[in-house]
Amino acid sequence: MASTMKRPHGGYDGGAIVPAAKKTKEVAFLTNVRKQLMQTGPARSSSLMAPTMLLTGHEADIFSAKFHPNGDLVASGGFDRLIYFWNVYGECENFAVLKGHQGPIMDLQFNTDGDSLVSASTDKTGAVWDVETGSRRRRLRGHTSFVNACSANRRGPQ
Repeated sequence: MASTMKRPHGGYDGGAIVPAAKKTKEVAFLTNVRKQLMQTGPARSSSLMAPTMLLTGHEADIFSAKFHPNGDLVASGGFDRLIYFWNVYGECENFAVLKGHQGPIMDLQFNTDGDSLVSASTDKTGAVWDVETGSRRRRLRGHTSFVNACSANRRGPQ
């Protein structure tokens, strides 16, 4: 177990060992005269409403969630066989639900352009979805067991 004691600067000279000062990363919230919330500590580097947002809507466990390449939306999928699209900014509301898999969705990946989403499912299929319209462009059949993962790579130079 590491000790919280350290030697004084300059090495050991027969002096006493002193406790090390603990660094804190606490953020305090105070109110000013007008009863407005003020933050002390490091400035926020994000324009999100809060550092943590609760996304409610799925009816079962979520197995995959991925950010769109431009960072404006999140896609999530899981045991309920649905893919949800969520706005990242503002109230983080759900704005689309994609249906088409017969089994739980195990993985999601956006392509590099962000115009397509690829999904992997335990129904032995993969799917390619149009992000703009929410329609399924292609159903990928042929697997003999669960499809656990997918990758949206395109052929040729990018």
